[in-house]
Amino acid sequence: MMYTMENEEIILKVHSIGAEPWNIIDKKTGYEYLWQGEKDVWDKWHAPILFPQCGTYEDGFIFNHSLYYVEHHGFARNWNFKMEEQGVFTFESNAQTQKQFPFDFSLAITFTLEGRTITQKATVTNTGFKPMPFSLGFHTGYNLKEDTAILLDDQKIAIDESLFGAAKFNPLGNIETFGLTGLVSVVTEGFSSVVS
Repeated sequence: MMYTMENEEIILKVHSIGAEPWNIIDKKTGYEYLWQGEKDVWDKWHAPILFPQCGTYEDGFIFNHSLYYVEHHGFARNWNFKMEEQGVFTFESNAQTQKQFPFDFSLAITFTLEGRTITQKATVTNTGFKPMPFSLGFHTGYNLKEDTAILLDDQKIAIDESLFGAAKFNPLGNIETFGLTGLVSVVTEGFSSVVS
């Protein structure tokens, strides 16, 4: 099911499967800011949430003497989230998720709009009694044109491969994504390490 949030500036559409942003549309220009799929490139997702793992661990993991395999980038992106209230989507562990990830949890994804700013927040709650290792990621695909640029302090910065080239590891603090402070920020409070 598709849910719509909007204000005077933007329209945000969120799909209940994966609580995934599906459209971010500029109301003045009609421009779509999210990737809308291309069969030969990446056609199934637009901005999936990766949980309880990012990537693939081919050898799985052992917990309480049992071997578990979590699907690539976790399973949250494929599950139906429940909309609790406007902008708040939740998903809880169940018998099927525990076949891959034997922990009790609740995952809440919250969206708020203010002017042209969309805030997306993920809250993971361990609802069980044992420590729960996990990773969480936002895998957002942006709809950028070849001539797309960012204006930063009156300086035009082209968006190309050189801008996105190097991943950074930051053991503490917040990410200043691609060195463009103020344009993209990721608050990492509560996490032990971050890879961008």
